[in-house]
Amino acid sequence: MGGNSRLHSEETKSKMRGKIRNSEWISKLSESNRGKQCTNEHRQNMSLAATGKIISPETRRKLSLANKGKKKPPRSLEHREKISAANIGKIRTTSNEARNAKISASKIGKKRQPFSDEHRANIAIALTGRVCSAETRKKISDAHKRKVLRFEHNAKLSKTN
Repeated sequence: MGGNSRLHSEETKSKMRGKIRNSEWISKLSESNRGKQCTNEHRQNMSLAATGKIISPETRRKLSLANKGKKKPPRSLEHREKISAANIGKIRTTSNEARNAKISASKIGKKRQPFSDEHRANIAIALTGRVCSAETRKKISDAHKRKVLRFEHNAKLSKTN
């Protein structure tokens, strides 16, 4: 086979099979490709190559664990509008609706676990020195008053029953 051919000779293939790819080699390859821009055609080819590829449950579990707890930046208004536009006209299957209804129903009336003492201390440290505007103080005060009134109302109701 000539040097201009895109196909590898058997000799070259055997050399490639015997190559040991250690972490140093992988990091060099990664570094050499970092920052390179793919053409739209290349992106399309990569997309076609990955389309229909079945990901094993084990791989899905690993990906899930790797991404858990990662902070994501807040979505911009433009991003949220694009998501909204993409979802317009989508037909929701009955299985999806049933699943979502079940999830929503399971959350009704449930309260979150109370914060641990350590977490409460961290919140206190984070809020120390924060200065609220007069408007914000008024909102907090009104909310607290509503909470107290609701508590008193519920106490009266429980005494009458």
